[in-house]
Amino acid sequence: MRAPADYDAVADLLTRCGDTVTAADLAGQDAAMPPHGALSTDDDGRLVGHDRVRYVCPGDGGLVGYAVAWRAPWTPAGVVASAVSVDPRQHAGAAHRALLEGLHSWASRIGAEQIMCEVADHDEAGLRLLAACGYRSRAHVCEATAPIPADAASAGDTHATARGPVRLTSIADEPAPGRAAELYQLYLDTLPDNPGHIDSVPAFDDWRREVLDGDGCRPDWLFLALHDDRVVGVCHLRTTDDPYTAHNDYTAVARAWRGHGIARALKLHAAGQAARSGIRSMRTEVEAANRAMLAVNDRLGYQRGRGHHRMVRTCGCDAGESAEIHAG
Repeated sequence: MRAPADYDAVADLLTRCGDTVTAADLAGQDAAMPPHGALSTDDDGRLVGHDRVRYVCPGDGGLVGYAVAWRAPWTPAGVVASAVSVDPRQHAGAAHRALLEGLHSWASRIGAEQIMCEVADHDEAGLRLLAACGYRSRAHVCEATAPIPADAASAGDTHATARGPVRLTSIADEPAPGRAAELYQLYLDTLPDNPGHIDSVPAFDDWRREVLDGDGCRPDWLFLALHDDRVVGVCHLRTTDDPYTAHNDYTAVARAWRGHGIARALKLHAAGQAARSGIRSMRTEVEAANRAMLAVNDRLGYQRGRGHHRMVRTCGCDAGESAEIHAG
């Protein structure tokens, strides 16, 4: 890609692919990027640092494809992320394959172990092409929505367990010293258990900016489950563009406290509190392999919709390799 000469053509292509993008948007994104990449290896010899590459595929009357691969500081060591956009009339064809192979070649040259991308689970042609190029499905993340449960309004702020009562509250009502650090430790302990989580856990200050001060965050919507004043569970809601819908961003329970109904109690309590702010429906995402959370969501009335596969290819693998794809 030639920047800024290709801005107009790339913006036009991305808009044809369903995203509303302007040349000014692309220029603004580039202006916010470091002027040069900085790649290195960690103590284990795995690729770290940041860099990116962009390719375009020209055709009659304009571009038919655009691809980008990148490493960010929070991308897992050894991994490169990517995205490919192809004119719907050329989708899963020669241009698409050429862009995939170009990104794979770049990732291999810089020493990445894997390259990953996302594809909609209903994109059968795209899934077949990725499988033919050596990708496998690493995660299947599904969207789900539910109305506020009927029993949410009567949900209490105490949940009884065989190990004693668990109190349900928000971090806004529990500004105890060190509470944020304690909650951060719960994220550190539970995020690796989430099959849909791929990024490395951010440093505390980055986590705080994202979870406590990020877009759509409200302290009174960051719900905690406490036992003897210790955090054993969390349910984090965010506001959305729809004033009547809240997004359940993350729910987790400490390993030692799982199997006591705390996740459901937290979600029900959170829904009841959100309803007091006029929220009528909830939405969330969950990995298809996370059977425990799927069961909790099903009991709360969540209806699963479309989602996406996170596809991974080992750098240097033969394009003929393929893996089983469980399409949604």
